[in-house]
Order: sequence, then structure tokens, then C-alpha cells
Amino acid sequence: VESFKFYEELLSVPVSHPTKQMTIPALDFTSASVWLDTISDDSLSYLKPCHYINLPLSSSDMNDFAKVYKLNYNSRQPNVVNCLRWATHKIKDTVTPPKLSPQEKWDQALALRLILHLVGDIHQPLHCAGKTLPHGSSDHGGNRTKLSPSYPIPSIQAKDHSSAVNLHQLFDAAFGIWPQDTISTQLDISPARQRLLEEARAELMQQHPLFFKRHQSSTVESWVEDGYYLAFEVYQRLRYLPSSAQDEYLAELPSDFIPYFQAKLKKRLWLAGERLAWLLQGLYEARQGKPFPLIPTEFVLNTK
Repeated sequence: VESFKFYEELLSVPVSHPTKQMTIPALDFTSASVWLDTISDDSLSYLKPCHYINLPLSSSDMNDFAKVYKLNYNSRQPNVVNCLRWATHKIKDTVTPPKLSPQEKWDQALALRLILHLVGDIHQPLHCAGKTLPHGSSDHGGNRTKLSPSYPIPSIQAKDHSSAVNLHQLFDAAFGIWPQDTISTQLDISPARQRLLEEARAELMQQHPLFFKRHQSSTVESWVEDGYYLAFEVYQRLRYLPSSAQDEYLAELPSDFIPYFQAKLKKRLWLAGERLAWLLQGLYEARQGKPFPLIPTEFVLNTK
């Protein structure tokens, strides 16, 4: 309860940038968790790489995540791992208002919103890895793997489309796990969606009583590793179609694709929620002097 009040208070106060004409709005937990996807200010474009890490998938390395991660992870570049680490240290180490400078207030407000959003992103497998295109570059986590036909999902995640036209949109929309009447175009969660969340979590806890407890305290790298291997399975199960394009794939979904990955993704969604709760509670207790396992980071997010 105390930790919730602490974070709720941080979210409830709008924070202005000390030198730029930007304001982080006051939001509730739900709205704050999707705020990062609603940003239109070009001054915050440096946050875009924070959503993903995009490790390359290749058949020769499919069982060697450690090798791929070592070759492609850059400790000084913005990606979902580094931005999440930066944010956790900002929450843990920053003193309590009103002792903060304007820059520290901005960083703390941004850090909390990054945590609320990026823990979800890192559990979406196509935010962790992508397949190499015929001409050598990445398909950017499925954004350049077009679906034929497109998959109808009425979702705010699909932007202006009434269906998922590429693989990434399909996963961002969670395969239509949420019924249409629970989806809101506003920054909130409807009572119907809240009810669905509670029912699905209870179902998963009943089916896997030790699942959350076993996975809560694992490292951020292990979260990426899980996503990496799941992404590999996604690309393997697609049925690729002939295409003359060198800068994209064309694929159709086998009949068992949606139900198979719906079940996988539902588990990932609830695991993300449990890990987020574990992380926020641990950071709050660390501010009180209790031990909490945080890995030091060389990365500095330039927010000035």
C-alpha cells in the first residue's frame, strides 16, 4: 500500500522540462503505462529506441542466445535493456521531492513512466528480436514481414488499420485477446477490460500456481532471452509466400498459429504484470535501504 501511494503521488503531478517547452502530464497508473506510445513531441524522439533491442535471428545461432547477445548488445546505446536499467536506478537513487532539482524531477517522472511501459515491451517477443531480410537488414521485429491476408483486429495498437497488416502489429494487438467492446481509444481501461484482466489472471494462477513466483526475480537479460527464443519460434511457424521484394517478407498464418501464440502471449502478459509489481515494490524498498538486486549500468539517457 505504501509503495502504491508513493508511485501514485509521483504520477499525479505534472512535470515541466527545466529548459524545453515540454510537460509530462499527470496520469493514473493505466494511462502512464501507455503514455510512451502517445508521444508526438519531436523533442522526445530519442526515446524511440528504448522500446526494443532487436537482436538478429539466424538459424546458425538459434540455440545460442548468449553468443547473439554478446555480439549485438551495446551497453552505451539506447535499447529496452539499457533504458529500463537507467530508469530503475533513477527511481532507486533519486531523493524524495521537494529536495529535487527541476532536472531530477523530470528524470524521475520520466523514469517511472519508462518502467511502467518498457516492462511490457520487453515481454513482447518481437521487441526482442527480428529476422534478417534477403538484402541483409532486419525486418525490425516483424514490421517488414507483411501478412497475406491481413488479420482483422480492431485495436488501438494497429493505428489507422482495422486489421494487422504486418507481424509486429499482430503481436502488439495481442492477437485480439481483448474483445472489441473492451478496447478503448482513450488512455484508460474500461470496466469490461478490467474484469477480463482479473478473470484471466485467476485462470492462469489456477493452471500454473508456481509460475509467477518462479519467474519474478529473474534478470532483465533473461526476460529478453525468453522473448528471443519465442520470436524464433514465431518466424519458424510462419508460412512464407513468394515475393520479389528484397526489403520485406510476405507470409500467411498457418491454421494453428493464432491459438498457439495466443496462449503463449497471454502467459507473457501476466508474467510482465507480476514482474512489474515485483520491480516497483523492490525499488520502493531499496529506497528505504533494503537490498535489491540491480545491475550497474554504463548507459546514460541524455534527457537535458
